Amino acid sequence: PGKFVYGQQITDTKVTALNDYGRSVDYVSGKLLVGSPGYDTTTLSDSGRIVRFYDTEYRSSWSVKRKQTKTVNTALLDSGFLYDISDNDVLTYLDYIDPLQGKILGVARENIDIITPEDPAGYSEGSINTYGDVWGQEHVGRIWWDVTNTRFLNYNQDTEDYKAKRLGQLFAGSTADIYQWVSSDVPPENYQETGTPYSITSYTQLSDVIENGSIKTKFYFWVKDLEVADIFHGKTLSPVVIAQYIENPKSSGIPYIGAIASDAFAIYNSQSFISSNDSVVHIEFDRENTENNIHAEYELIKDSDPGEFLSDRVYRKLQDSFCGVDTAGNVVPDIALSDQDKVGVQFRP
Repeated sequence: PGKFVYGQQITDTKVTALNDYGRSVDYVSGKLLVGSPGYDTTTLSDSGRIVRFYDTEYRSSWSVKRKQTKTVNTALLDSGFLYDISDNDVLTYLDYIDPLQGKILGVARENIDIITPEDPAGYSEGSINTYGDVWGQEHVGRIWWDVTNTRFLNYNQDTEDYKAKRLGQLFAGSTADIYQWVSSDVPPENYQETGTPYSITSYTQLSDVIENGSIKTKFYFWVKDLEVADIFHGKTLSPVVIAQYIENPKSSGIPYIGAIASDAFAIYNSQSFISSNDSVVHIEFDRENTENNIHAEYELIKDSDPGEFLSDRVYRKLQDSFCGVDTAGNVVPDIALSDQDKVGVQFRP
């Protein structure tokens, strides 16, 4: 197979189509020789011709327009915040995003139950997903991000200024389609409330006998563009707002950062917290991937399990915090510590 790629077109204005121009070539140190064995002179047929091309500056045919730089592993980021060095007060905590690595604003992500391009629901009606478990009342309130139409610009290229401006930006025509599983008295074809059904043919129809002995039929399906947060099912944002936070994270007003290089980051929605002399950005990160619990300020225990309790270490720190002193009589937290070092379950510093 050939090992050459197109660089530039080399022409010889003195040859014709039948002169077999380019039958033989040779290239050494910026000098290119091209033969035309069928070239005719005024006195001799097929006398041949060799033309030498050379580049005294040894310039490459290809030049770099832009290139992808090394991508920051945002999985190593733990937390960040802004604080005032004059009084050690935390001004605001900072979220971080990197959609190409799956990280969107935390307040949006915690409201999403499913992220997939495939419809995850099971239906009793329609032509798809009618085998297996049927989704009904127990799934009402669940939120699905259909990523079929979501495409982000590749911001991991060009200059740091370019990266900062393009971080989290959707490709033209892309959308973040956020659906919520709802219960309705009518099938999706007759749905007239806020939002748009995902499909008018795929849905679940279930009937129950109610107290007076009559039969009540309910319909369950996906709806996009719902404008009210389903607080009853633990949601803090509506699907419309979730989509907005994904498509335009700056519109959220939430302070956040974006790691655009191993030694650089961009900060957004934080201007009101920053002063020229007293504001400091604090970012915590790991140097390598770890499965250890990064949330050093708490532990997880099973809910409503009488056999579960805090570890001795955490329980002791709670006692120290409630009492304001530890068993040695030291003030807790140490007044000499900055605010960012006063949280957690560590005994030092």
